[in-house]
Amino acid sequence: YRVVDADARGNTLTSATVRTELEFEDQAFAVGPYPNPAQDAASLDLTVQNEQTVTVEVFNTLGKRVYTEERALDARVPVTLRLDAQQWSSGMYFLRVKGTDFTETRKVIVTR
Repeated sequence: YRVVDADARGNTLTSATVRTELEFEDQAFAVGPYPNPAQDAASLDLTVQNEQTVTVEVFNTLGKRVYTEERALDARVPVTLRLDAQQWSSGMYFLRVKGTDFTETRKVIVTR
């Protein structure tokens, strides 16, 4: 990572790049979904502790599965999961990512 600071005049100051190893507290680390609310697509960044296959599912508020996908993920390699929400109507959805030793569930709002 590196830090970039800019003032109102457009002057910038950039730090040196620093590499760091993030420690896992759990079996997976997830960021997102974003943007939320989404219109056409939403993304979830996911990194898993151990190599595994994950199942990605999206459910509407009635519990009907509207999306499913399986992905093979490598250990500690960040992946961005992109969900095409164009065919979904406006409303709240539940994104569930399930691996061998973890389950993450997040809300996604779709607006038209």
